[in-house]
Amino acid sequence: MEVITFSVGIVIGIIGTAAAIEISQRWITKKKSSTGLAHFWSISEIPNPVVVAKSLEGASLPAGTRVVCATEPPQEILSKCKVRINPDADANFAAGKSTALVFSGGLSSGTAAISTVDEVLVASLNAEFEMLWDKGTPIHETLSINEALSKHDGEVKIRGQVSLVTKFKDGQHILQISEEGGASVGVLVDSFPEGITGKTIEVIGTMDPIYGGGVLRPRQVRIIQ
Repeated sequence: MEVITFSVGIVIGIIGTAAAIEISQRWITKKKSSTGLAHFWSISEIPNPVVVAKSLEGASLPAGTRVVCATEPPQEILSKCKVRINPDADANFAAGKSTALVFSGGLSSGTAAISTVDEVLVASLNAEFEMLWDKGTPIHETLSINEALSKHDGEVKIRGQVSLVTKFKDGQHILQISEEGGASVGVLVDSFPEGITGKTIEVIGTMDPIYGGGVLRPRQVRIIQ
């Protein structure tokens, strides 16, 4: 009887040891697979991604993606993403709630990336994005004047040639700017440089509904040429 008991104990011990080894191996495999090298990837596979990049030349991003970039991205990105410029963006990554891609170079196709689901690393990347986003400067797609006139909320960015400068009130002036095709809009300014008539300027601001939506109150005015 004692021999039988002893034998059963040995069998149970062997089974328990084997189970422990199997569980530990599964844990190690799972741990190792949380981060790996990816040569084939797609940012669109990450739900609601956020992106930080030094440059976005050659990148393809899902519409609505929030992006922080060190330099102004291509118009294709501006037309469909929410972009802020921050010169401190010195990394290249895309992060979601539970997964992330960290790129060895730019975000263009063919660049190798580290794919990770490591909770600590993913959370750290998301925190880095939010910090850079909060300190970034919003940037907008350049709209035609007609497109800007039809936009009733939010900022717009337009370019046009100053065709006329007229006095307004309280020392303010309106710069009438136009583009090819004849569309024009007034830009309400407190001051302006001499000789601005005939110059092409870039304006970022909001359409003022008080004046029928035909006057732009600028946040930034820059002479292009």
